[in-house]
Amino acid sequence: MTVTATESTFEEATIERLLAQGYRYQHGSTIDRSPQSVLLIPELRAYLQRRYRHLSAHAIEQAIDLIRAPEGVNLERRNLTFHRLLRSGFDLRYEVDNKAHFAHIYLADFAQPELNDWLVVNQLTIESSDGGNARRPDLIIYLNGLPVVLFELKSPWDSYADVAGAYNIASTFRNSLPLTASASSLTARPRCMAWPTAALSGTHRGNRLTA
Repeated sequence: MTVTATESTFEEATIERLLAQGYRYQHGSTIDRSPQSVLLIPELRAYLQRRYRHLSAHAIEQAIDLIRAPEGVNLERRNLTFHRLLRSGFDLRYEVDNKAHFAHIYLADFAQPELNDWLVVNQLTIESSDGGNARRPDLIIYLNGLPVVLFELKSPWDSYADVAGAYNIASTFRNSLPLTASASSLTARPRCMAWPTAALSGTHRGNRLTA
């Protein structure tokens, strides 16, 4: 029996597996956002409001402004800044009755992981800020509105599809969509692995991917 499967088949299978792990799912076309923005501000805002209930709306927006524009003179530096923010958080200065206060803000709840919002999004169109071609990753995983994992899926039945090809496609985001790369791990060394996938015939093949 000849097994045929498209990349869409593996995209759907990956989404199903993530849903089984407790992720939410949303198709990219249904997300209301600026086409040049890769951050999901409503999800980020909801997380901050949920975790830091004592902060005013203005203080929450201050935190969002710091997160959406990580400091750095180039892409690698901005990526490093974002990684530090995600790993260690940052101190937010805000005022109450004209008095300065400080709160340490974490972008994820490591103590209570179940309180984080994990969302998998497919076919999200992202436009380049310099007018270049729009890009559409296969899958993006968001943590509290922040893109942390990008999937470029390849079918194991395609003899021309390999990890190198997937990584080359994913790497185009680094140059044409710098905001995506700043807010994710595209400037880091790629993690490549085989993901066993059950074929329709009942056999198992490795679905190659890079994330």
